[in-house]
Amino acid sequence: MKAAILHALGTPLAIETVPDPMAGPGEVVVDVAAAPVLSYTNEVLDGTRLYHLMFPMTPGCGAVGRVHATGPDATRLSPGDWVFCDPTVRARDDALTPDIMLQGWTAPTAGARRLQQWMRDGAFAEQMRVPLECVFPIGDIAPADASRWCASVVMLVPYGGWLAAGPQPGETALVNTATGNFGSAAVAVALAMGAGAVLATGRNEAALADLVRRFGTRVRPVRLSGDTAVDTARMRTAAEGPIDRLLDILPPLPDSGPVRAAAMSVRANGSVVLMGGLGCHIAGSCATTSRSVGSGCVRARRCRASSHFCGRACSRSIMSTSPNSRWRASTRPLPMLPCRLAPSDSPCCVLELPPRLMQAESGFAGTRNATRSACPSAQSRLSFWVDSACSVCRGEVTPEPFGVRGYGS
Repeated sequence: MKAAILHALGTPLAIETVPDPMAGPGEVVVDVAAAPVLSYTNEVLDGTRLYHLMFPMTPGCGAVGRVHATGPDATRLSPGDWVFCDPTVRARDDALTPDIMLQGWTAPTAGARRLQQWMRDGAFAEQMRVPLECVFPIGDIAPADASRWCASVVMLVPYGGWLAAGPQPGETALVNTATGNFGSAAVAVALAMGAGAVLATGRNEAALADLVRRFGTRVRPVRLSGDTAVDTARMRTAAEGPIDRLLDILPPLPDSGPVRAAAMSVRANGSVVLMGGLGCHIAGSCATTSRSVGSGCVRARRCRASSHFCGRACSRSIMSTSPNSRWRASTRPLPMLPCRLAPSDSPCCVLELPPRLMQAESGFAGTRNATRSACPSAQSRLSFWVDSACSVCRGEVTPEPFGVRGYGS
C-alpha cells in the first residue's frame, strides 16, 4: 500500500510503498476513505509542538473508512462496514488509569511511548491498523460524505470537555476562545447539547460574526481586548445573567490573563474546564486551580473552600482535562490531608492554604502568598496554586487545609 512517511521532524512527507498491515487479536485493518488534517498539523510535523513521535512513522490523527479485515476476536464487525477510527489509544492493563496516546500523533508519557511502539502509524495511508476498541460503526454512508464525517475528530474534543463541565439544558455556556478550529466546534457542540446561550470570545470580529450568522442569536460574541478586568466585564454583560459553564480551549499561551478573565466571569458553583495550552499557573478564586508544568493536566473537581470561609457558596469548580492527560484528580469527594506531601500515598500533591489571608478590595481575591507543593514523582513535576481569600467574609481566618490527590492516567 501507499503511505505518507515522516522520517524526521521538519522534513517533507514521503509517499512510499510499505507492507499492508495485518490484523492481530484485538485489532482491525481499515481502508482509509478520509482523514482530517488538523489546523496545527504543520506545528506537529516540524517539531514546534514538541510532540513525541517515533520515526519513521505515518502521521494522521483519526480517520473514516471501511473495515478491511478483523482479528479473530471481533464478532460484530464485517469487511465493508463504515467506521470512525478514534485516535485515542489506551493501555489495556489498567482500566482505571491507563496510559494514553494519540495514534499517529503523539505519546506524552513513558508508558504511552511503549504503546506508540505498537500502534505508531496513523491515517495518512491507504490502510491503517487500529485497536478494536477504537473503531465505531457509523452505518451506511455515501463515500462522498466520508470527509464530512472526519469533523467528528474535532467535535469530540470539546464534547469531552462539555461532558466534564456537566452542563444542563438552558444554561449559559462560555467558549474561550471560539474563533479557532476547536473553539468554533465547541460552540456548535454546546448548542447541540442544549445550551440556552453560548458566549463566544475572540479577537477576530469577522469570525465571531460568522458564528452568529451560522448559529443564530443564541451565540453572543465577545471581543477580547487583552485587559483582564475589561474582558471579564464584557463577558458578564453579554451573558445578561449568570455564566454557568466555561470551556477554555485556547492555544498555548505565555500568561494566564485570557484564561483568568474568563474564569472570573463564571458564577459561584459554576464549572470551568481547561483544555487549552496554558503554560503557566492561573490564580483562581475560592477554589483550587491547577495546571501541570509537565505534559498533560490535572483536574480538580469542586474543591469547596467556601465551607472554610462562610456559609455562602463562594466556590467555583475548576477542572483541567485533555486527551493527553497524564494526571487527573479523584472524582470522589476530596479528602482532608495533612499540609505536607504524603509519601505513603505517592504520587500525591497536597494543597496548603496559607495561614494568613488577605482581604480583597472587591470581588473574589486572587492568590495571596499561596503555598506550592511539587509532586515527588519526577515524571509529573506537578504543581498547584491555591486561592486564599473570599470577598464575602472580608476578614482574616485560618482555614483547615485541604488536598487533591493526583492519579496517573
